Amino acid sequence: MKKFYLSLLTSALLSIVVLGWLIDAFSQQTHTSQDEFALQSKLLMGFSQQIAAQAVQQRADYTALLAEQFSLGLSYRATQSLALPPSLLEQINAKGGLILEDQQGFYLLYSNDALAPFHLKLRLEKPHEQDQQNDMLLTLLFYAGLCVFMGFIIAPLAKRLGVVNEAAKKFANGDLHAR
Repeated sequence: MKKFYLSLLTSALLSIVVLGWLIDAFSQQTHTSQDEFALQSKLLMGFSQQIAAQAVQQRADYTALLAEQFSLGLSYRATQSLALPPSLLEQINAKGGLILEDQQGFYLLYSNDALAPFHLKLRLEKPHEQDQQNDMLLTLLFYAGLCVFMGFIIAPLAKRLGVVNEAAKKFANGDLHAR
């Protein structure tokens, strides 16, 4: 009986670890964090080229016009107003810009040599995914996998226990040759 409990405990722990790892790997593969805002990043880089073509005095007004025409949260701001470390300030000038998150959501910052010392800020709308349904599906998958894995471990033990139970019934009825 001690072996039964140990094998049951070991199989439960093993199945939890293995299934958790597999489901986590599956969940990580379906989530592409880098490409969520790729379109907005390209759009902002295109806007920066259009804004850079304007005279310096007209850039703020032209940015407001673009924001109104495209119904976007686009703004033209001084880079000095950002309280960021130098490593993040360098990422603003990189291709694709810098994605940050605040209480209101995500926003993308981008600048280039033509816009310096200013940058563009684009408020991003993250697509609402079915996170809750996905989490519920993964949870159900985890518990179903746990039950199946435990079933494979317990089935031979339960079968042997059934044989022992039948032999005990026969022995109790007086059949002393039952094994």
